[in-house]
Amino acid sequence: MNRVDMGTGRRLLLLALAVVSITATTWGWQLLYANPNVSLLNAISVIIVPATVGAIAAYYGIRG
Repeated sequence: MNRVDMGTGRRLLLLALAVVSITATTWGWQLLYANPNVSLLNAISVIIVPATVGAIAAYYGIRG
């Protein structure tokens, strides 16, 4: 396919977003462990949203 190269800057930005998102996910796990009295929807949003953003950013950062 004729795909335009993203460039190093955008790839680096996506990989940085991936690292920040995965770090936020681990912090979310720690917060939920410290205070487990939260609703299921809040617990899912704290874990799934940053993990999904991180996975997608890492995929496109590596793939280009």
